[in-house]
Amino acid sequence: TCVLCSKAVTAQVAPPKPATEAQADIFTSVDEIPTFPGGSEALSRFLALNINYPDSALARNVRGKVILRFVINEAGDINDIRIVRDIGSGCGIEAMRVVAGMPRWSPGKIQGKAVKTYYTLPVQFDGMPEGSGEQAQDVDDVVFSMVDEEAEFPGGSKALQAYLATNLKYPDEARKDRTHGKVQMVFVVSRTGKIRDVKVKSGIGKGCDEEAIRLIKAMPAWKPAVVSKKPVSCHYSLTVNFKKNM
Repeated sequence: TCVLCSKAVTAQVAPPKPATEAQADIFTSVDEIPTFPGGSEALSRFLALNINYPDSALARNVRGKVILRFVINEAGDINDIRIVRDIGSGCGIEAMRVVAGMPRWSPGKIQGKAVKTYYTLPVQFDGMPEGSGEQAQDVDDVVFSMVDEEAEFPGGSKALQAYLATNLKYPDEARKDRTHGKVQMVFVVSRTGKIRDVKVKSGIGKGCDEEAIRLIKAMPAWKPAVVSKKPVSCHYSLTVNFKKNM
């Protein structure tokens, strides 16, 4: 529905100054700019998932950028949201609604101390109806590292451990050489719950790495991670333990 063109507040070499004397505690330049949880990519996805293109804007084929300016306080909360430039037909109000519903940010900092900071955010309304195939594919291509609700094996963590214990087959080569230890795995749980991109982050060899890959690929569909109450793809790390007495 929207494409983020983020124009973040940038750090300056000169000593930081407040925005105005009347607002002496709100800065326009800082050492560390405020960041959305997960970074700029996650901010883009948040907007894509949450902007509802106004019907009147779609009917009139209204397109363009809405530019918002707001304050991120020391705790990372968003305050004083204002429209700097609007394109009409409800787009500005919709952009404000979504920004008001954002999770807490990491605040801007000066010399390591959190401060109130102005942030300018352009939001592009491109005329694409919500729910189109193009939009759905775009969102699905993004893999989140930070989510509101983590992906979960069906039945929870105890069921996951039971699955590993029941289905793991200790490789003959590893058993013969008395190889044991932990294989660190990383993979993606898609927004449909399917497992993909299974990789070994840290292995122990002797067939154990391959067995860990097989085990994960054979898993049933998971409950996907959630961002803003919508399923998303996410990274997941899992340790597969090969014990001596197995």
